[in-house]
Amino acid sequence: MKKYKNIINYIQSTPQTFEEKEFCVVDSLILSQVAYFKMDEIVPGLSFFTKGIKIKDLFLREYFHRMFHQVRDRNWNERLITALASSPRFRDITLKFYVDDVSIQKEQQFSAVVFLITKQVAYVAFRGTDATAVGWKEDFNMAFMKTIPAQREALRYLNVVAKWTRRRLILGGHSKGGNLAVYAGSMCHPRIQSRIIAIYNHDGPGFSKGFFASSKYQRIEDRIHKTVPESSLIGMLLESQGRYYVVKSVESGGIMQHNPYSWIVENGDFIYTQHVSDKSKHMDIVLYQWIQNMSISERKRFATILYELLSANEGLAMVSKFSMKDLIALGMTVKDMDTDTRNHLVDTIKKLVTLYVKMK
Repeated sequence: MKKYKNIINYIQSTPQTFEEKEFCVVDSLILSQVAYFKMDEIVPGLSFFTKGIKIKDLFLREYFHRMFHQVRDRNWNERLITALASSPRFRDITLKFYVDDVSIQKEQQFSAVVFLITKQVAYVAFRGTDATAVGWKEDFNMAFMKTIPAQREALRYLNVVAKWTRRRLILGGHSKGGNLAVYAGSMCHPRIQSRIIAIYNHDGPGFSKGFFASSKYQRIEDRIHKTVPESSLIGMLLESQGRYYVVKSVESGGIMQHNPYSWIVENGDFIYTQHVSDKSKHMDIVLYQWIQNMSISERKRFATILYELLSANEGLAMVSKFSMKDLIALGMTVKDMDTDTRNHLVDTIKKLVTLYVKMK
């Protein structure tokens, strides 16, 4: 059986500095994954006077528990930071302007960090959905809100960063982080847009109706590079931009292909295929139709119920560790709901299942 390579193999086999080999899409996915690390009190925050910390200085065992606490794929992440810290290409990159703002009141989960790639270029990385229940709630809110709090915060963050550095900018993120990168890059002032080299959206969800027709988005559209795996689910949600590149994954399908460590890398780039899978296309159509068939109030209520389930069952937020114990806890929570709420949840899910079968 062939052994496939991923982003860690790329780091190990790419010793060239960014002056010797220009920044590419694989570099973006790597830094987007680092953005998931919890770096409070390690990487300096949003201050003009911050000096930053180099990637190689993150490689301290006493940092590991903090950086990887409630972060998916701890083993892979430890391998990632080990590879980065010893890499001539990555180890001297400086991180600064780290922000991690989670607010239950605002239903917001936002985090971002800046990587100083060279003296001329900075990479602004936005974190995707983390393990918090409120992070998932904000994702659900995309189904009925034109703009979510994290998008507004991403724009504010970019405006501040652009004021404090004269470098040209690359924006990027994985999952919701990719969505935030596109939003901030589209909505920022034309003077900031003129400094943006590229925006990398790695399997991030789409936007509400009309976003892609806006003049602000169209000014930056040709610099946006979207990648999705063959069986993309997250990246095909909502209104999605037409142009994207499909990446091969070692996973057989479904949500597991969303994992950046599963994306196949060969000879300094991803392995691409022409189309997303038929299953992905089918699920994309079904989910889109299911959402469109609900009123805004129905979408909002359903999102609130799901959030309450996640809040009551903390382990459910860690999708990669979804277990029988979680299923039992979920079942008990549903059982304890009032009749009207339980019926709404069950009826809404039934409509999804019916639509899936009907459109197959």
